[in-house]
Amino acid sequence: MSIHDYTLESRKVEVLGSFNAFRGLPESQLETLARETECLSLNADDRLFEEGDVDDALYIVLSGTLQMFAIGSGGRKQALASFAPGDCIGETVVLFHRPRQATVYAVVQSHVLKFSLPLLSRLFEHYASVREELRSLASHRLLSFHLASSPLMEGVDIERLRMLDGEANWLRLAGGATLFEQGEPSDSMYVVVCGRLALSASRSGGPPEVIAHVGRGGFVGEMGLLTGEPRSATVRATRDTQLVRLSAEDFESLVVQQPQCMRQIAKRLATIVSEKDAGRKKARVATIALVSVASNGFPAGFVETLLDGLSDAALPAFALSSRRIEIELGPGAASSSDEAAHHGLMNWLAEYESEFPCVLLQCDPELSFWTSLCLRHADLILIVGPSDADSRPGPVEAALLEGQMGTSATRKELVLVHSDAARLPSGTSVWLGRRKVHAHHHVRRGRKSDYQRLARFLANKPVGVVLSGGGARGLAHIGALKALEDCGLPVDVIGGTSMGAAVAAQWAKGVDIPALIDIGADFGRNFRRRFFRDMTFPAVSLNSAHRFSSYLKDSFGDIRIEDLWIPYFCNSSNLSTAAITIHDEGSLWTSIRASASIPGIWPPVVRDGQMLVDGGVMDNLPVSVMRTRCAGPVIAIDVSPTIDLTVPSAPQSELSGWPMLWKRLNPFAAKTQQPHIFSILSRTSQLGSIGSAEATKKAADLYLQPPTSHVDFFDWKAAQRLIDLSYTHCREKIEQWQR
Repeated sequence: MSIHDYTLESRKVEVLGSFNAFRGLPESQLETLARETECLSLNADDRLFEEGDVDDALYIVLSGTLQMFAIGSGGRKQALASFAPGDCIGETVVLFHRPRQATVYAVVQSHVLKFSLPLLSRLFEHYASVREELRSLASHRLLSFHLASSPLMEGVDIERLRMLDGEANWLRLAGGATLFEQGEPSDSMYVVVCGRLALSASRSGGPPEVIAHVGRGGFVGEMGLLTGEPRSATVRATRDTQLVRLSAEDFESLVVQQPQCMRQIAKRLATIVSEKDAGRKKARVATIALVSVASNGFPAGFVETLLDGLSDAALPAFALSSRRIEIELGPGAASSSDEAAHHGLMNWLAEYESEFPCVLLQCDPELSFWTSLCLRHADLILIVGPSDADSRPGPVEAALLEGQMGTSATRKELVLVHSDAARLPSGTSVWLGRRKVHAHHHVRRGRKSDYQRLARFLANKPVGVVLSGGGARGLAHIGALKALEDCGLPVDVIGGTSMGAAVAAQWAKGVDIPALIDIGADFGRNFRRRFFRDMTFPAVSLNSAHRFSSYLKDSFGDIRIEDLWIPYFCNSSNLSTAAITIHDEGSLWTSIRASASIPGIWPPVVRDGQMLVDGGVMDNLPVSVMRTRCAGPVIAIDVSPTIDLTVPSAPQSELSGWPMLWKRLNPFAAKTQQPHIFSILSRTSQLGSIGSAEATKKAADLYLQPPTSHVDFFDWKAAQRLIDLSYTHCREKIEQWQR
């Protein structure tokens, strides 16, 4: 052995012994490591590895200086860290098996020691403390990496990053905890390193409203430091969150020395204002916790089919379970609750969130450490169970619903999985009565389209369709729905008014187009034959609605709105409170009956001592209601013409009295073009909505108005003609919109 070789080997042992993870190892072990590691020589500007590389190796700097950088959103290099002799590089890849997230190059001529994965694995087997020390280092390094990758830190030099990365500046906030309250003094700002925050504000003494969500890389509290005014919003963690606190002095120094930071602050403020004006307060769902109702886990194929549906919805997802943790991070990693293990898991999850737009966290059937972490870490919690299972909440769900997990602010939704042969769900109200959830979904095991619909809701891309009232003209909705189907547009949530409520209900039941056409024709025949048989003394209305109610009962039976395949609502106008009533639960047929009760023609529906009449009185096309239930595009189909009931000039005496009555009763008289009382009453009931028609059109992403003005409100014979005309018109408009 030459003197040079001896000196190199001695230097290796010296550097390895100074590395924290290797301190305490026997001298003989350090000498073995020195012999078995490969020494790499790098010239200035040589790359050790590139961002995206898959390189299962760990490196320790023997001599020289190396630097790490990533490419920012604007294509600019962002320096993340520098490495001197004795520093470790690449420990996150070894522990988490993820591709490199940054590039490392030599600043000057340097030497590094390369530890292969087999060598490290043998070391871990004999010295568990080495793995734990590397895991702790990786946890902190990843958080520092995410801090440096924040848009706010773009262009900030490494020395300043190190200063901000001081231990005293780090803050961990549990899900549901408050960071600061509206009105408090502004003394600092915070950068979100991982997790998520919700900003809410109370205006004019009203209840607090969520105005924005801030995820990893974002920041809060800067406005107060800029203006010197108290906090303008309350900020709470919607899941476990890691933050870095910047004092007023830190912030002022950062802005003065790095003016580009103000550009990022201005961009974020502009985003909040635009989203607030657009009413977009719903955060993007990045992490979903899956909770099984059944003790034996999720229904067969549920997770796999949901992953496929999310991929179809352009939201690629990855499922993680405690079993996968044990495989990737080692035995016991999913159950260890110490601080280092928690940081390790948080960063492991953060790595997957960096790679996939959506991550599914499969909770254990029992209330384990992993389950608790999943629930606290989730943006959305899906409670999943077979529809024929016991509807009572299990231990995990009970703890969740009782607020023991710090998830009171987390959105929760129920998914009931049915057999392929299920005709219609039933008993959903029992499930909902035993748990407080924000929404519920029905899927059939083998029905791919059901999972795709669920996935669109999770991706904030459901398609909502609103159908207006319009009497016989409402049959034109069938043609419009056929056009949507033929153009490949799904209907994920549907609502309507009056006749639109009835058509929407059939669609939500799962009735296909041919059957819907038959139902429309049958309804038209029944209406023509039976409407005048229910004429009554006009104390409350001209028609008793006995036969109309019987027809609705026969058509919908005991179906409840909660038991429809897709989310549904209809609206009615409350005469007692002068407010709109939304029907999204309870008896389906009575809700439609209320929504279609044209004042003066049919008697009001009495519910809880209040009188409900046709929804068209206050909102004939409830797009605004759909907007609150649908984060995706909203399609409005309006079959009520803006101008209606035009008549040829005639003396006033011919519009009323005996001349008009004789013309209507005389079978030999020419057909009159004068409106009848039913048309006048129905048109009158819609006047309040017509005035806001322009605003409604603008609120919809696609507004369709089939040509129906030539068809009378009660011309039920025109069913097929309306369907055909509507189909042709709507298909052309939809295809134009899709281009």
